[in-house]
Amino acid sequence: LFKSALDETQQKNSLLNMQEMESGAVKLNAYPRRIVLEMTSACNIKCIFCGRDEAEFNQTYLKIDVLDKLSNALKHCEEVTLFGWGEPTINPKFSQFLERLNQTNVRKYFVTNGTQLHKYIEDIFKYKVDIIAVSLDGADSKVNDKIRVGAEFTRIVDNIKAIVAKKEALGVDYPYLNFVFVAMESNIRELPKMIQLAKTLKMQEVKVVFLTAFSQEMLQESLYNKQTLVKEVFEAS
Repeated sequence: LFKSALDETQQKNSLLNMQEMESGAVKLNAYPRRIVLEMTSACNIKCIFCGRDEAEFNQTYLKIDVLDKLSNALKHCEEVTLFGWGEPTINPKFSQFLERLNQTNVRKYFVTNGTQLHKYIEDIFKYKVDIIAVSLDGADSKVNDKIRVGAEFTRIVDNIKAIVAKKEALGVDYPYLNFVFVAMESNIRELPKMIQLAKTLKMQEVKVVFLTAFSQEMLQESLYNKQTLVKEVFEAS
């Protein structure tokens, strides 16, 4: 999934990183292999399970000059992920982050609710984004839009289709596209249809993460101690 092979500096850092991990080293000399940048604490939708409702979040946006401070680390690491509690694509400097990161050898990866992707289709290919993970929690608007309030299933699917069409027109193998599916009691049975949807849209993967209940109300949605149901659905998928 890398746009190019790791250079010598990255290779040495990755080897050192793994050696320190395996040896249980306390004092570390290696740089991280992956850097996660929270682009913003703000979001443009309201998911029913989001922990944002259980804490106070100041609406902040990461400034582009953070990349200047990370310049040495960026020479050593393998991947930069644009992700966090908020929706990364609503950071007004999102395109500039992609542009700056494309000047390095790192893999560029962002996680998104997919609602704003139409604004960045040109940038995705111009700046060679390696991986895009799109959060979707149902295979149709009836299920997804009830969980991810304001996400608009049809708009997200249209955005994915536009990216895939551009990818095919250019004849390139990036970006790698996958769904991130938050599994819970009310949508776990959607998983087989999610996999079929991903196949229809020519996406490469469906990742399943299990709900973390941040409130007493959401405990009823948790799949903890519902292993039989989970096993049945996974076997059917």
